[in-house]
Amino acid sequence: KAEGFYFNEVLNTNSNSPISLYALAELSNASTVNVNMLSTLEVSRVEYLLSQGITFNNAKHQAQQEILNIFFIKKPTIAESELLNISVDGDDNAILLAISLILQGYRQPGDLVQLMGNISTDIRTDGILNSTTLGSALINDVVLLDTVQIRSNIENKYISLGVTTVIPHFEKYIKQFLDSNTYSFTNYVTFPSSGTYGVNLLNTTDSVFVQGFNYSFSADLPEGTHLKVNHNGNLGSLGYVA
Repeated sequence: KAEGFYFNEVLNTNSNSPISLYALAELSNASTVNVNMLSTLEVSRVEYLLSQGITFNNAKHQAQQEILNIFFIKKPTIAESELLNISVDGDDNAILLAISLILQGYRQPGDLVQLMGNISTDIRTDGILNSTTLGSALINDVVLLDTVQIRSNIENKYISLGVTTVIPHFEKYIKQFLDSNTYSFTNYVTFPSSGTYGVNLLNTTDSVFVQGFNYSFSADLPEGTHLKVNHNGNLGSLGYVA
């Protein structure tokens, strides 16, 4: 178990609260164990497979492959999760970083921990992500990720620490997930019926507006999104609009 604050690569800031991550590892031949999000997702599934009489090494490999399937990654030979390192070049490390970013999205630490816990519970007995809600949670944020900015955030963080590193090519696995996933995107911008100053002009339920009344521009934006509204004509004739 590793517990502490962490650097949020998406928001380019340190987390505002600590999280706990876990790993199950064979220590007899390992000098270093890295605890990360991939190793954390494996724990519950590995424990279940062990309870079914599967050997530790086979349980670890099976659980890892099942988790890769959730992120639509096919790679039969990959290093054990606890040996991966996002600050070292290579495909295996790129996979860890991509999965970490998909899970992170724009989530606060509590939401991130809850998502990982829910996925672990869902896959515990069959190794398959059955919840459509959790699938949507994975795709909802990743479509908004700015991978160019994220790479810059990570590289600058290591520079600030005085560490020379090569960040692996995680972008291709983010793109692969976007291109291959079958999850349903649900995180759309919504337009409430009214705003602070009255009926919402952006809500399509109403189409008739009366001169002299106050109206609003109002939208509920998912984290990471922006909205630009263009209008033609004299909105002032309708009354106050904000």
